[in-house]
Amino acid sequence: MDDLGSVTGIGGDDASPVSRPELNFSASSAGLITKYLYAHGCVLLRGAIPNQKVIAYRDALESIYERYDHALIDPNVKRDFDEFSKDEFDGVSRGDVSPQMFAKFSGLDVVRLFADRKLEEVFSRTMGGYQPVLTTFMSVAPSAAHSSTGISLHADGIVQGTDRFITCLWTPFQPCGVDAPGLAVMTVPREKVLAYLQYKFPTRQIPGWSSMTEWNDTGAFEVKELFRAFGHDKLWNPAMEPGDVMLFTNWTIHGSNVTRSMTKRRSAAILRLTATGSPATRGISG
Repeated sequence: MDDLGSVTGIGGDDASPVSRPELNFSASSAGLITKYLYAHGCVLLRGAIPNQKVIAYRDALESIYERYDHALIDPNVKRDFDEFSKDEFDGVSRGDVSPQMFAKFSGLDVVRLFADRKLEEVFSRTMGGYQPVLTTFMSVAPSAAHSSTGISLHADGIVQGTDRFITCLWTPFQPCGVDAPGLAVMTVPREKVLAYLQYKFPTRQIPGWSSMTEWNDTGAFEVKELFRAFGHDKLWNPAMEPGDVMLFTNWTIHGSNVTRSMTKRRSAAILRLTATGSPATRGISG
């Protein structure tokens, strides 16, 4: 085994195919969900959000995109956006809607989209105390209005530079992963990701180092490097339905799953929660 394999602990049985970390939300306990999150760095919770709630938030988001289009041609409508910065306003053209903008025009809160006692128990188990941070709505398509073309594989922990445990919840408002862009994740526990990144960036403190550019210039997140470190079977591009939630951490390697054959647009809500206290079940701070 070469040095990289020694660092990440990949080799032998680790390279064999494994079942994907997905659970039926209603049939799974908070303890089991937490176990999957620690073991795989992520867990797909099928049917976690009621359909009626999904529709309400999806329609509210689409109405903001329509309002934005009207604002481009009607100064009276444009004034509705005056309290937001130019960057926030222009971001709507790329599908990005801030939680503040969403709340103003919809009266809805992204935190309430994911409100559930079972999820709250998972958060308490993994983070102790917690609070929202870096929430957003976004849209991705190969080519469409109000959309970006996606983001490459990365780990939020480097971009954010945090040494605290952060849990991310990601849910689509349209079916995705087949005809519309989905979410790609590496099903690797956070300890192995941290070891891999420390190997790739030996002079940096991980967790703790923050970089918006350097991490993307070194090749550390190129697919061939990730396959070499963790194995081909660890990259997962699941098909997801509205109401499904992907739960992962700030050290889960993830990005947009976009292919040339995809023809439809997908919007999604993202909520990140950061730990404010000590984890209840494990002493993890990074």
